[in-house]
Amino acid sequence: MTAYATRFGQHLRSIVLDAPVGTPDLDPFANAHYRTQAVPRAVRLDCLRSPTCSVDHSNAEAELSALIAAIRLHPIEGNAYDASGNLVHVRMDEDAVLNYIVANQNGNFASVGEVLAAGAALSRGDPQPLLRLGAEGTFPLLSDGGDPTFFSTGCSYAAACVDFYAPWDWSAPVSTRMAQYAQAITALPVNAFAPFSKAAATGLLFIFPGKQCLWWEKPTPSSPVVPGDEQGDHQHDASGNNQNGNASYPNVPTLVLTGDMDVAVPLEATSKVAALFPKSTSVTIPHCCPN
Repeated sequence: MTAYATRFGQHLRSIVLDAPVGTPDLDPFANAHYRTQAVPRAVRLDCLRSPTCSVDHSNAEAELSALIAAIRLHPIEGNAYDASGNLVHVRMDEDAVLNYIVANQNGNFASVGEVLAAGAALSRGDPQPLLRLGAEGTFPLLSDGGDPTFFSTGCSYAAACVDFYAPWDWSAPVSTRMAQYAQAITALPVNAFAPFSKAAATGLLFIFPGKQCLWWEKPTPSSPVVPGDEQGDHQHDASGNNQNGNASYPNVPTLVLTGDMDVAVPLEATSKVAALFPKSTSVTIPHCCPN
């Protein structure tokens, strides 16, 4: 939608953007930054909207931070049954909690609404609830995604790896790219993804796209999402269109929708996109049905 709007805006009467990933999200670490900001809020709101959780956990974000810090220093391992009754060996560390539970709200039978109770049990010396969540929520990094005409992982990366800005030189060999990627992460502030560490937020599972693109060959030339410099200053032309570098965002009514517990495309990201469209109206929809 953004690519079309900035090229053929004169054809548009109005625009509806549903949880849009736009040019502000193309920075190599922006996606992970916005999503880790959203995770504590999602846990807090989920708990606040539950009559049982809110009574037991009055400071959800602090409890989540304490759990993350604890398992970062002391990961736990053990056996637990998954939802199908299979005994699974589980290792629960910061990376696992981030990816299998709190950022994977719709995954299997794991639930963000249970993480605080599992953390409280762990603080009392009982790791089993957290291990059970790990057993239910764990998913393989590589698996059969089913019919590729419905969803193709290869197609997804073929687009994403060339759309997003990579913190490495595409002409360099993979070994050099890896070193450049590591240097870019080192240069980030230590709390860039708080309460999560830089290692967890920039790992293979969480950041998209990130390390997965190290082995990709970028086609030459490739078209940018929007023409010109997406990082340019915001100006408006005589018609009220937003001039962002060489890109012109049309001056038409634009509705931007987001959910207040969305951690895939959170409001931190969608609000940046909304700001690019001169006549945008943002609507944040409260998620229902707390656990």
